Amino acid sequence: MVYFDIVEKRSVYYRFWRRWIGRFFSGVYYRRFVVRGQENLPPVGTPYMIVSNHQNGLLDALCILFGLPERHTPVFLARSDIFKKPFVAKILCFCKILPIFRQRDGKEQLGKNEAIFDFAARMIGEGMAVSLFPEGHHQEGHYLGRFKKGFARIAFDAAERKHFPADMLIVPAANHYVRYRGHRTEAMLTFGRPVRLADYYAAYRENPVRAMVLLAEELEGRVRGMMLDTPCPERYAAMDAWRELARDPEETDVEAMLAADRAWAAAVRAMPEAEAERRFEAASRVSAEIRRKGFSPAEWPVAVRLKTLVTDAFCLLIYAPFALCGFVLTALPFGLSWHLAGRFSKAAKTDMLFSTFHFVLDLLLTVLCNLIYTVLFAVLVRSTWWMLPVVFALCFVLRVAYVEYRAFCRKFVRLCRAYAARKDAGLAAAVAEVRAL
Repeated sequence: MVYFDIVEKRSVYYRFWRRWIGRFFSGVYYRRFVVRGQENLPPVGTPYMIVSNHQNGLLDALCILFGLPERHTPVFLARSDIFKKPFVAKILCFCKILPIFRQRDGKEQLGKNEAIFDFAARMIGEGMAVSLFPEGHHQEGHYLGRFKKGFARIAFDAAERKHFPADMLIVPAANHYVRYRGHRTEAMLTFGRPVRLADYYAAYRENPVRAMVLLAEELEGRVRGMMLDTPCPERYAAMDAWRELARDPEETDVEAMLAADRAWAAAVRAMPEAEAERRFEAASRVSAEIRRKGFSPAEWPVAVRLKTLVTDAFCLLIYAPFALCGFVLTALPFGLSWHLAGRFSKAAKTDMLFSTFHFVLDLLLTVLCNLIYTVLFAVLVRSTWWMLPVVFALCFVLRVAYVEYRAFCRKFVRLCRAYAARKDAGLAAAVAEVRAL
């Protein structure tokens, strides 16, 4: 069920929702959300589309939504099976999300795409950016699938409605996540140089299908050039462990990490096959040994000093009271949302939807609990009305303090164990050899 009138309406409620959820997304859920390439976006009113890689369910769309300036209003296309219930369909349409029907939904459903494509083409012509993920489904890691040509059909339909204007553009975008399953981690979105659809008009008039294929190939190449595309996705887990070992563990900046990871991927692809296989086997052995010691490849440190441990222990002691307050206010919504997200992603048979479930549940439960705490405060203290927003905001601040403290404690424990294991010279030498790439 599709409510086109709700999608098309530009209400104050939508603007409020977008701004408020955006603050939670980039200020509470993620520690840091980096957006690059906004200068590549066309002026408001220019007909354009956004095509992106798809690696993390709903969060991919949220990255684009909150990465765009507020004056840009995107419309998203998503799989149709989430629109089955009318109430859910209305919420999705309010968020400006439309369904796309696939072969697996049944051949009789495919005809409904005509109305969706027509509406999307009209929205593009009216200056609302239509955003979609041409891979058709999310990937299970840092790699790119083949682009399907459905987005190209929508683009050419929109151009035909406008009599093939010269200013029709398609903007490539690439999402990147330091960790898919995590909290208070980092994410990055890059907008690339747009493709002029006018460059394909002649080919489209001559052979429409061929023009769509060529356009899909160019956009796929541009997105691939901005993201981490891990070699050999058929053995992704082992390659990903090699990537984490090869990167400097002291590096924490998301942009620098992405640059290092992309350099690693390029170096692996440039290696002779025998050399790449030899290094792959060495990285797999070292990774297995590190895991046996209770670490992940990304956590194995170059060096740990006693002075660092003492300083960290002192900081943990100082911040403990704030973390305790945050624990009292946050443990229930945070822990419950994490548990339920795990169960839902398991039922969906993909771990890549964990962050989608966790974000939605975490947001709803956190807001609900904060409202309850604020009301209790008002009743018990008999506060004046202006204090209530302060209390509500303070709940979010203490929540961040608690979650950061948990992460700090886990890091401190890992560093202590790494300091105890520092005398393993053989493993240190093996790690150094892998990082020599």
